[in-house]
Amino acid sequence: YPTMERHKWSKADWQLNVLCGLPNIGPKIGKRLLKNFGSIRAITNAQVTELTTINGISEPKAVEIYDFFNKHYASDWNDTE
Repeated sequence: YPTMERHKWSKADWQLNVLCGLPNIGPKIGKRLLKNFGSIRAITNAQVTELTTINGISEPKAVEIYDFFNKHYASDWNDTE
């Protein structure tokens, strides 16, 4: 992850930081995703077959990324409100 002061981060740094928050995505894979797709929006709209074209992304990992952006939210917490 970039180790800069918050106000000095570029938009690319912020995008990479967001991607690194995904399960099993580190800076290397995050950079490859951004380089190949150009934006987080394009990544969120990508199909599993498109994600697997990226070096280092297996089909199970592609499914995990796809599901992260496309499955309905379901809380694991016991919501009391």
